[in-house]
Amino acid sequence: MTTGSIPSGLIANVDDQEYPEGMQEVDEFLQDEGEGEPGLDIMKLLMEPPLPKPIPLGKIVEDGFGFYRKIPHEELGNRPKYIADDIVRRYTLINDSKVIVQVINYGATLTAIAYPDKEGKIADVLMGFENMDGYLSEENPRFGAASGRFAGIVTDATGKIGSDEFFLSENRGFDHSYGGAFGFDKVLWHSYVDKDRVIMTYTSADKEEGYPGVLQAQVTFRLNSSNQLIVQTSATCSKPSLIGIAHNLYFNLAGHGMGVDAIKQHVLLINADRWCLSDPTTCKLTGELQNVGGTYFDVRVPRPVAKILARVPGGGYDTSFALTKGLTKKAVTFAARLVHPESGRFVEVHSDFPCLHVGTANNLPDPDKIWGLFDSAVKSMDRLDFLCKDKGEDDWMWPRKLLSTDEYPRKL
Repeated sequence: MTTGSIPSGLIANVDDQEYPEGMQEVDEFLQDEGEGEPGLDIMKLLMEPPLPKPIPLGKIVEDGFGFYRKIPHEELGNRPKYIADDIVRRYTLINDSKVIVQVINYGATLTAIAYPDKEGKIADVLMGFENMDGYLSEENPRFGAASGRFAGIVTDATGKIGSDEFFLSENRGFDHSYGGAFGFDKVLWHSYVDKDRVIMTYTSADKEEGYPGVLQAQVTFRLNSSNQLIVQTSATCSKPSLIGIAHNLYFNLAGHGMGVDAIKQHVLLINADRWCLSDPTTCKLTGELQNVGGTYFDVRVPRPVAKILARVPGGGYDTSFALTKGLTKKAVTFAARLVHPESGRFVEVHSDFPCLHVGTANNLPDPDKIWGLFDSAVKSMDRLDFLCKDKGEDDWMWPRKLLSTDEYPRKL
């Protein structure tokens, strides 16, 4: 199931809630002597609390999303030692344009992004689950989560920095994939609100999943008045270490339940002149770059997703593109745009990273077999500019467009 509509029972306004919900009315009643039968009215009020108040615009609201599952001590190793019943915190950000973003501190996971289409209909556009059971399930392909320490595949689970060789955990055959079996997507992050943003931090221990050094990671989520969702990541480590944190954000801009035909109506543009070659037998990257001109990977002008899927061998992308940068290599650059013309919804990705990974989520299982799988994925890191001047919605199966900004992929 999807994250659905934004729940009305959000309970903790981080700004200025002086009373627990429903208790201000009790206090006012106690001050009003001589009317009715206080005892009966108080009991009625407590048994039938008032309806929740609407979420105020331009606010950040915090509540609980569920509980973190206890891990047996013998399975922990160097991993963080959580206790049973640790509460997973959820934060809801909303601006004056009625763009709504929800994030939980389990895996620093974005669970919902909702905004209007060109007719004003608000819908959630982000693929995910309704509750913690879904996010804790083995079927969860890291929906909305921060992957790390390294959001990629390390061949043979070994690497070298200078003369120092390190050995990572193996969780994809003999390879290391997306931070390991217990990566950043499966831990509780420390989280708090700072003015207009939600900040999450996580300390990764030395040798956690095999990575060298104690690493302090931080992810910041901010929704501004221009309808931009800005996701910033940073990390420092006590030793030289491999690091590359990325979010798995899966969108379908057509709307929940609209089906495959609507997904094929999406239009994609990628700001890249070159793409990274991979071995056709192993699907592992070779590190070589090739011009996109005259190939199936030339998406420098807007192209319908239906045509891309029909022409690309294998029925979709799982490809890294070298972005066309501005004056400086570290400048924030336009990377890609995904549009659903019928609804007027679109997503743009901007980043200071040199590379963009584009996938059509061909590895996702049939949506009828697991909860809440829609389609067309956008996976981004560092800064996701979510522009909706004409505004947006979400579904499944095929063009799950996946756009992930990162460093150049390389064989380690």
